[in-house]
Amino acid sequence: MDLEDEGYISDDTASVVSGRPMSVVSYNSSRDSAGYLRPHAGRTFNVMNPMYMLPADESEWGRLDKQHAMLLYLCQGLYEAPDLVKRALKPDPYGRQKMVLDVGTGGANWAMAMAQEFPHVEIVGTDLAPDTKRPLPENCRLEIDDARCDFSHYYNQCDVIHARSVANGIPDYEAFIHEMAQCLRPGGVALLVEGDFQMLNENKQPQAMAIGYGGPGQSWWQRVLFEAYHLMKRNDSSMDAGYMLDTYFRRNGSFENCGYARKWVNIGAWGHAETAEQTQVRHKVGELMRKNAIEFLNSLRPLLSGRYEQDVIERFIGGANKELSELSVHMYARWHYVWGTLKYDAPEERPDPYILNFSEFPEPWPAPDIIGTREDETLWKWAY
Repeated sequence: MDLEDEGYISDDTASVVSGRPMSVVSYNSSRDSAGYLRPHAGRTFNVMNPMYMLPADESEWGRLDKQHAMLLYLCQGLYEAPDLVKRALKPDPYGRQKMVLDVGTGGANWAMAMAQEFPHVEIVGTDLAPDTKRPLPENCRLEIDDARCDFSHYYNQCDVIHARSVANGIPDYEAFIHEMAQCLRPGGVALLVEGDFQMLNENKQPQAMAIGYGGPGQSWWQRVLFEAYHLMKRNDSSMDAGYMLDTYFRRNGSFENCGYARKWVNIGAWGHAETAEQTQVRHKVGELMRKNAIEFLNSLRPLLSGRYEQDVIERFIGGANKELSELSVHMYARWHYVWGTLKYDAPEERPDPYILNFSEFPEPWPAPDIIGTREDETLWKWAY
């Protein structure tokens, strides 16, 4: 898409991007937003990738803040396979600058936290319209990029690549994995995370969605997700990337030390774990997921407005909002994680093994308590 031809780029913005690959352009949301964003149905959306059908505005960044905090609790950290990640980001004895690429950075929560955990590493977050209103660490920058396009300007440069919840904007997820492999250096780590639109009931079986005006045991939240899934899939989004993630990743063949984790998140503070401490964490995670889900309803409203009359939309969203507020239906959301290191072309290229001294890296600071809105002062006290 030629943004200048479409009239989306002002003269000032055009001078910024002229003659350079789109994804190496540093982005400032207050300066460049007019060139890359458009209003629609009371929300703001990117103009580069019509496949990505979620907003790019302050309300959406606030939702993603909660989702990020929830996933921190869920994983007990920023990433799976910490031994692989810390080994890949160990300072190079010959002075080569280590680099992390965060694809689909959104509100840049993950990128900024990584920049603080690894101050010697260059962190680059890319997105269709990243949020840059909060100050960035000195070793972190944000750039415009469309994950559908090639990343040839990053080939063989990255030590870690992270992509979370990007399937909505990608038509061929297997091709995306291949592109990420091209960007990694041998031994570099890929970290991919995707969620499911299929909720699970208390027994971790597929949750029945509301039909007509709903019935016992049926979920309006699942109905909204069902409609969104099919609308996005019709628009060529890789909506099955979550449960296919492990298959896609291993089928690529470029990775070793591969791992896969499937994690369930209760929606709301219900249920108990083995200990009081574990129950407290479960409830914190569930409450963050519940708040995220309620805000996600509003993010999906413009998408549904292109398919249904207003009274039907209100029935769907109103029913889901009530259900999530009252926790009348107990459900789990499911997240999928894969990781692995890029293979070396030849055995002799593999570096000698060494003992990784974890004391060389700062310990992550504690995860946050349950947070409120993006405007709350407490929200900015967590970065990890």
